[in-house]
Amino acid sequence: MRASIIKAERLSWPMIGKGLNIGNIPPVANGHMVERQAAYCVAHKMLINPDSKPFTGVYGAAGPDLTTPLLMFDPSEVIAVDLRRVVATKFAHHMRRWKRTIPGGSAASSSSRISDRCGLNYWREEVFIKYAEELIVTELKMLGVDKNKVRYGLNRDNDIEIEFPWAYPGNKPRMRKFTYIARDITEPSAYPESLKRLLAQGVDFYYQKCALDCLLYADSYIRKIASATRAAMVISPVTNLGGDYVRNASKLVRLLGREFKYVGSINDSYRELFLDNTMDSAFNYLYNWLVEYWQRNGNAQIMSS
Repeated sequence: MRASIIKAERLSWPMIGKGLNIGNIPPVANGHMVERQAAYCVAHKMLINPDSKPFTGVYGAAGPDLTTPLLMFDPSEVIAVDLRRVVATKFAHHMRRWKRTIPGGSAASSSSRISDRCGLNYWREEVFIKYAEELIVTELKMLGVDKNKVRYGLNRDNDIEIEFPWAYPGNKPRMRKFTYIARDITEPSAYPESLKRLLAQGVDFYYQKCALDCLLYADSYIRKIASATRAAMVISPVTNLGGDYVRNASKLVRLLGREFKYVGSINDSYRELFLDNTMDSAFNYLYNWLVEYWQRNGNAQIMSS
């Protein structure tokens, strides 16, 4: 059942055109996100990965979110880093309960939480901490993933890997892999060897949105990750503390400005579309959706850290 917040919004969206019906994308049709959020993600994909190359990237403070990185980058592999460990046995339990798995323990609380996630475009921290594994299964269901084609298990570092086929809107299905690493993204010295190796090899993108207060510690980790990133840094300048997001944006200019350039065309096109009464405060107006796209300069060579 579609959440009550959802309604048909537009026939076409900026930087996407009329060839793609955003309302038919599974997470929108299933009541998981509103059309403008999906369109905003798709518009980024059209600039960052227009040819649907098999990107690999890191998602900092990821929570249980599968939907926005898939729509934003069309990646083949995502390394999802978050303080909360995703427990394989709990995930397996909820996979077995696929039809009955609901984030909250009752149909009423589940419906409320999905509607909340739809309006906010993120799962609240307290919900993720308590129901992480259920929420990931819920994300898979809302994406239209075939339960029988999901594969999962622990890698040699005892981190859970989840693989499944998924078709980007308008494309054929291909395999996707999410690896969940329980670490603080703001502390590179504590990264596991697997993440250090991956960054040494280079990744195509780094993604960070609705990441609580991580950006307050940007000096400790953003340049480290940026030096390993070939194509795009996509980061929200807004923390959960509110405050002066312009100052945070200026911090990103200082940290990224030499090797990356800010591409503002998407935010210029979508800003007005997020200004309406579905946002309950100026803070939520920004925290819910705003990210900045920083494009690697030149020929995408990895810079030395």
